[in-house]
Parts: sequence; C-alpha cells; structure tokens
Amino acid sequence: MKFIILIALIMIYVCIQALERDDADSLSLEKKRIYKLEGIKVVADRPESSIGKVLRKDYTIQGMNRDMNLGESVSDMNGLNLTTGGKSGSNLSIRGFNEKQVKILVDGQPVGGGYFGSVDLNTIPASDLREIQVIKGPVSALYGSDTMGGVVNFITADPQSRFALRAGITAKRNNSNKIYLTASKSFPDWDFRIYLSRFHTDGFMLSSKFEPAAFETGDVRNQNASEQYNIQCKLNWTLFDFHSFSIQTGFTTMPEKEVTASIYERNYRKFLDWQRWYLSGITNLQLHYNLESRVGVHYEQYDDTYAEYSDPGYQNMYLQWPSKLNSWIFGIFHIFDWQTTDFWNNKLGYRYEKQAYNRKDNGNYEDWTSNNLQQQNIFWQGEISLEKVIISTGCALSLFRQKHRENWIYHVEPSLGFYYSPSNYGKFSLAYSHNTKYPTLHELFSHDKGNENLKEEKAHKLEFSWDLPFILGIAAGSLSNTLYYNMIRDLIDLTQAGYDNVAEVDSYGYEADINLHWGWDHGLSYSYLEFSKKENYSLLVVPRHTLRLEESWKLPFDLRFTYKAEWKDIRETEIGTILPSYWLHDIYLNKHWENVNVTVGLENLLDENYQEERGYPGEGFNFLVNLEVTVFLTD
Repeated sequence: MKFIILIALIMIYVCIQALERDDADSLSLEKKRIYKLEGIKVVADRPESSIGKVLRKDYTIQGMNRDMNLGESVSDMNGLNLTTGGKSGSNLSIRGFNEKQVKILVDGQPVGGGYFGSVDLNTIPASDLREIQVIKGPVSALYGSDTMGGVVNFITADPQSRFALRAGITAKRNNSNKIYLTASKSFPDWDFRIYLSRFHTDGFMLSSKFEPAAFETGDVRNQNASEQYNIQCKLNWTLFDFHSFSIQTGFTTMPEKEVTASIYERNYRKFLDWQRWYLSGITNLQLHYNLESRVGVHYEQYDDTYAEYSDPGYQNMYLQWPSKLNSWIFGIFHIFDWQTTDFWNNKLGYRYEKQAYNRKDNGNYEDWTSNNLQQQNIFWQGEISLEKVIISTGCALSLFRQKHRENWIYHVEPSLGFYYSPSNYGKFSLAYSHNTKYPTLHELFSHDKGNENLKEEKAHKLEFSWDLPFILGIAAGSLSNTLYYNMIRDLIDLTQAGYDNVAEVDSYGYEADINLHWGWDHGLSYSYLEFSKKENYSLLVVPRHTLRLEESWKLPFDLRFTYKAEWKDIRETEIGTILPSYWLHDIYLNKHWENVNVTVGLENLLDENYQEERGYPGEGFNFLVNLEVTVFLTD
C-alpha cells in the first residue's frame, strides 16, 4: 500500500508540473505534438523507447496470412528458435533464452504462462495479424519484469471503414485445418473486430525417411491430435478526438488435446477441457498538450484437467490422475507520457501483477491447494533527442513476493541506449539493460520439486547494431548487423533435490540481415550464438549457426512466387547426444484478386527427416492451401 501511495503522489506532482508550464513553451510543443492515439498497442514504435533493437515482421504483404497459429508466425524470424515437444507444446527461445524467460504480448497486453510459466504459441491462433515486433536484446523499464529473454508483441490489424466479412480456410495433410471468420468495421469514433476460428488435426505426417523407434509407427506422428475453438473480440472508441478506450476479450477451448510423447518412451497423456479466457482494457487520456495518461488492466485464466493412461486407447487412467488445475493472472499499469521540452520526453509509471493457482489430484494434492506470487514495478524512462543523436535511459525498482515470504525482494533494473544517425552511414546504436525473470508458480510451489527460496534470474545485456540502407545502381536494399553479449546469473535448473539457482553463464553472438531488391526480392539472414560453459550449463537444443534464405518473384498475371530455405546447425541435447544439422525448403504461390486471396505451398519439399528436440521429429513433406474471401457489405 505504501508503494501505491508513493506512486500516486509522484503522478499527481507530474500532472501539476505539466499543467503549470508557461504559454510560450506550450506553443512550441503544441506545434510538434502529434495527437495520434494508438489504441491498445503498448510496444513503442521506435527502438529508442524500447532500448534494444526492434525486429519487425510485416503481415500487410500479400500472401502472409497462411499461419495456423502464433508459433508458425515467429518460426522464421532471425535470432528466434521454435521447437515442439513435451507438455509445454511449443518452445520459443530468443538468443538461447528459453520460453519461460520471454515475455509474450498480444496488442501490448501480456499473455501469461499459467502455472508452468510457458506460453504455448501453438494454442493461440494467428488472428488478423498486422505486425510482429520482437526485442531480442536489452529491454527498457517500460515493459516491467520477466523480460530477461526478450519481448514478442503480436499486433492485430485495424478495421477498415467499410464493414468487412472475411472467411478463410487453411488446410494441410492428414486432416489438419483451420477455419476462421472475421467481422470488422471502423466508424468515425469507434471500431470493432470479432474473430472466430476452429482448428483440428489428426496429427502430422512424418518423413518417409524416418526410421520407426520402439514406440512409434513411423506414419502419422502419434499422440498429436487436438481440436480447438476460439473467439476474440476487440472494441476501440475515441472521445473528443484526443482520448481513446480499448477493450479486448477472448476464449479458447480444447475438449481434448493429446500430449505428444518422445519416440523413445511409452507415454499416453491428454489434456481434458483445456480452456483459456482473458479480458483486458486500456484507456489513453490527453490530459494536456504535452501530457498523456495510459491506464491498463488485464485478467487471464487457464483451466485444464491433465491425465495419464496405461494404454494407447486412453481407456485406463492411472490412479493418481486426473489432475485439475486452474491458474489466473491479474495485472494493472499506469504510465504518464510527458513531453517536457521540444527535445526531452519522459515516461513514468507503475505496474502490478498477481499470479495464483488451485490444484487437485489423487496424489500429492488430495485437497485443493493454492499459492500465489506478486510483482510490482516503479519505473521511469527518459529520452533526449538532438540533431543526430538520441540518448534514452531509464530505471525500474522491481519488487517480488510469494505467499509464504514475509518481506518483499527488490532490485534495480537500469537501462541505457545511445543512437547515432550520421548522414549516408545509416544508424548506429549501443544499448544496455539489466533484466530479470521471477520464478514460476511451478518452480516455487511444486510438491516434489518446488523451492520457495528461489531467487530471480537476472541478466546484464549489451547490444551494438548498425543498420545501413543502400542503393547500388539498379539495386536497393538494407544491411543490418548486431553484436550482443549477455551475463546471465542465478539460472534456475532442476536438480535431484528440486529446483535451485545453480548456474551462471555468459552468452554472445552475431546476427546479420540483408534485404535486396535486384530483379526480384532477396532476403538472407544469419545468426551465431555461443554459450561459455560454466557450472555444467550448456547450450541445449538451440543451434549455434542458423541460416535463412528467402527469394520472392512477381510473376505474370499478378502471381507471387516465394522460395524459403532454412539451415540449422547441430544441437546439443540434455543427455549429451548431438542432433544432426538439417535443411528445410518451402515454396509458395500466391494470387490476390480484389476480394479473394489464394495461397498454395509445399513445405519440407525434400521430405527431410530431422528432430526439433531429442525424441520429437518434425513434419515431413506437407502441402498447404489457404483460401480467403473478403466481402464488403457497405460502401
């Protein structure tokens, strides 16, 4: 309560100071102030506000709407590695940081990982995406805690002025398909979007080169069937031209979801009645010509029943199961954006989040058991803009407490960015931040493995980048280079006694992206990642070298042909074995009419046999068909 009172007093002081500025300064700033309200989007448009470099993926490009879920959407982005395996489903890593250490946002609002702290991107449909923004390196205080591994923000498209009804279907082999319907319209003062989808799969086909293991048929990937239903709604409206309000809500349910087992083990597992629902809202108020207030609130809940069986027909459940689990997250934030002078901008704010769960089974949790943890952040971010130089700096005081601790744990998270844009030489940036990741509910409170004395994981992150647009005769393009170094401490790992802070490690690497238009569009990206081994901690599952190539031609009759190739280096597993390197090749052909968009593709064209994680082979040769029809009902 003392922290909340302190923040309230600081914010009142900020308002008074802003409102008392003299009229001469007001005129100067008012001429430059742009009253563009961004709805529910929170991630900054400029890397200066984000501290670290921002990687973007544009979904306004023709034929980009072929993804089944958010996992497929990020699978080809440089510096990101997505695998599938185990209870967690999709496992996203950024520069070696695992899925628990990465903060996921949708339209700026956080997506929680529930009890286990892992967001399964394969369970979240890709609904009308406009852009994906990724911060892989240093992260500013604006995003709160739990950003040690970076931030991924999925931004949805804004409705058009005409009432649009969009229906589509995406289909792959073995009855894997997604059917979706979107209704949206923008009015002068408000807009809305409603999204419905149904996803189904009987499992995916393995490569014909796959050699069946003891517990695997080698045809369809066993224990991978699921069916999912989803609804999402978004409403934005403006008031007096300067203020905006946004509300989002959604519900996802899977009556049954089989949990894939390793090909080296005999496990039969299911999630029953898996559900996720959320409600969030943001309001933007223009309090003065140079002062904006942004307040947000979000609530998210996961419910599921987990069971294990002794037979492949899922008829004989073990006595310990089923396990019923529901977890929820509630959070609020308040940010003041204060343009102090023509060249100096400040952001001051506060975040609060509470996570809790209830669990019951026939083993260690015979009675309903509950626990919770709380997080708070007080932060400031300032930016000074000069002619060719921008300096951005900030700091956060972060606090953490779980149910059985008497005192709050606190630490400071500083950040600093320097950006230089000389003429004809592109843009240079140097950024640093200290970011953290708090323990998950499972790591703290699990009956068999939990440790309530765990400390937060933390990392000092340093990044240098150089972005250079260029024109060479008839060729035009851009070159991006990034070097980074991370000092990671107090990593949480599972020992024989349970979870503990056992490891420290330094990671470093290099990333390059080249985009060129010369006859047609060329794209090449490369990433290198290395961990210095300390305390028996090593780089697992993530390749040291990754190379991606994309070629896109515009053909006659307004056809667009795309070729994509990806090579991943060898990967190390937890038992010391090596997964071999592999190439994947995909081709797509897209045709767009006024109201119809058609994409056909062949994926893993050479039917490569590979394992994403040890015991979890990837999809073999596959086809893809996407048909989308948009009907405008009014002018």
